[in-house]
Amino acid sequence: MASISDVAEVNPKAAGALCYQDEVAFVAMADLDSMTAIARDRERRPYGEVVKGYTAFQAGDLLLAKITPCFENGKIGQAQTSTTVAFGSTEFHVVRPQPDRVESRYLLHFLRQPWVLELGELRMTGSGGQRRVPQRFFDELEIPLPPIEEQRRIAHVLDAAEALRSKRRLVVAKLNTLIQAVFVDMFGSLDPGEARWPSVPFGSLVADRQLGIVRSAQDLSDDERWPYLRMNSIGPDGELSLHSLRRTSASPSEAERYRLSPGDLVFNTRNARDLVGKSAIFRGSEPVLFNNNILRLRFVDDVDPEWVNAALRMPPIRWQLHTRKSGTTSVFAIYFKDLATVPIPLPPTGLQHRFASLVSSVRSRMAQQDRLADRTDALLSSLRQRAFRGEL
Repeated sequence: MASISDVAEVNPKAAGALCYQDEVAFVAMADLDSMTAIARDRERRPYGEVVKGYTAFQAGDLLLAKITPCFENGKIGQAQTSTTVAFGSTEFHVVRPQPDRVESRYLLHFLRQPWVLELGELRMTGSGGQRRVPQRFFDELEIPLPPIEEQRRIAHVLDAAEALRSKRRLVVAKLNTLIQAVFVDMFGSLDPGEARWPSVPFGSLVADRQLGIVRSAQDLSDDERWPYLRMNSIGPDGELSLHSLRRTSASPSEAERYRLSPGDLVFNTRNARDLVGKSAIFRGSEPVLFNNNILRLRFVDDVDPEWVNAALRMPPIRWQLHTRKSGTTSVFAIYFKDLATVPIPLPPTGLQHRFASLVSSVRSRMAQQDRLADRTDALLSSLRQRAFRGEL
């Protein structure tokens, strides 16, 4: 065993100076994909513009979001940038593996384990929306160190499982795209200039709303009664992942107030700028409690939640949500008072129900793929646990 700091440079100094006009890859927090664990640049900036005030790294380095809620969202990945020298968000920790001590992919898989994320959350310092994982976390975190060739073998096995997982999730994503296509065919794009029905304020559709219950990482375990839904379980594709939820305790009154029922819409009110405003429909059979960064919405009788969830993902509505975001550099919020003012064209109830019926047909196919994807997730989790116990 060795600490991360013993086998990798943590936040190394910037590489040698370039010419101020040289262009370098720039990676914003939104450019780090937590599903693929890859950070790619979508823009280049002049070296002179970023050399001060941003985080320097190199292609191949591992990037970890240090600030809440990005760290809890699993923003950990490897830099695959278009230039060797690159810069990015100030909220990245940079981990540069020593090639003779630790294989980079082996270290990446180790850092992406749920228990590592939970431990990092417990070690955060600061308050409110400015809590960060300190650099000393890497001095304390220890990793098993088999020979380099064995590390490479383990990384290869885990990479293969990760690739299978990505393929399963891609099938689900394509079925979600089909749902969006059906929506546009039935209701149009919801662009105000092309609206087929008069718009109403979003708030007029809501019959009941409730923010979730506060639970810290210390309050969660695998042994308590109530599954606890957090914001990272709401996918950007409008789907809800109930796989491997941690559990918490709750009084009878808390359980009654903060419980999700089938058909409830969950809306992520606080998150990183690119993630706040996600929504999904709860379809679980087991009662689940939900986090205080999630708003539970129930609708009036003539509004179908399936239609609302799909509408919230359409570009004109996404833009309306974007204009209502407020916050700091890392944490943004969409408050209900602002969400309630979003104008939304309201089609007849019968047409909404027809769409929901079509969604149900597509979801029957998705359910099979979801089960396969969940099994793949469980396989990857099991392989990681075995790998770092020396049993793979």
